[in-house]
Amino acid sequence: LSARLLVAADGGRSAVRAMLGIATQRVEYDQCAVVTNITTARAHGGTAYERFTASGPLALLPMSDNRCSVVWSLPPAEAERMLTLSDNEFLQRLQDCFGDRLGALMKVGTRQSYPLALTRVAEQVRTRLALIGNAAHTLHPVAGQGFNLGLRDAWELAREILGTPADALGTPAMLAAYRSRRRLDRNSI
Repeated sequence: LSARLLVAADGGRSAVRAMLGIATQRVEYDQCAVVTNITTARAHGGTAYERFTASGPLALLPMSDNRCSVVWSLPPAEAERMLTLSDNEFLQRLQDCFGDRLGALMKVGTRQSYPLALTRVAEQVRTRLALIGNAAHTLHPVAGQGFNLGLRDAWELAREILGTPADALGTPAMLAAYRSRRRLDRNSI
């Protein structure tokens, strides 16, 4: 395969980034995200919820059929405990923390835990390469800012591509312009 521009948008464990030997800087948040899905008694109506607790944010994100994806940020030891609870015990702890806005929390899927960290890449662009989204940066999932940042990366790169003649795609000048436009947003988030 050959291309004028390779866009690495393959996530926080980017295989493209690894194959190209692009260094990352990682700062641990000393929190883990417990991730699962649940079924609620009341319809969520497509609304996402986020609670800010003493241990970290708790998000319930709408899915189909009265299901929600759960992302619960906890200290590592507490996250490990949450994985060992029975389904009923876990649902009760989650209900206590979230409240009853969606009625009873009735069914829980498989639970997993992931360490949370801020990750930045040493190079966001190289000739003929752009890293976007979690391949370029990961951050705490609070308020979906990492997702939003990744969407803005994709939007700005698409704008740059559309405004660039085909023979200039992936050139240092094109990618420098993209990197420059994204700098303030990435650094502020």
